[in-house]
Amino acid sequence: MQIVARLINARAALGAGRQVFMVSLAGFDLHDHLSAQHPLLMATLGNAMAAFQAAVTQMGLGANVLTFTASDFGRTLTSNGDGSDHGWGSHHFLMGGALHGG
Repeated sequence: MQIVARLINARAALGAGRQVFMVSLAGFDLHDHLSAQHPLLMATLGNAMAAFQAAVTQMGLGANVLTFTASDFGRTLTSNGDGSDHGWGSHHFLMGGALHGG
């Protein structure tokens, strides 16, 4: 996320009018050890997103940047004993001044 913030900050020098970036955080396929690992992953994600939003806001671009999460699968809400299994739905986060929700 730090590199993305730097690239956004260098947009004029790069000649970029619109930028789209994709970053990833692995480790969410928690069939086991869900209660121990998931909170750590969510803290890592939350801290990264908060730091990124603070960086783009400091650049004066907070109103122009939309950040969101995506996943290729969801998780079941029921436990398999130590984790969860692949499910149909998933929850996502969207944030930023460019978000015009209702």
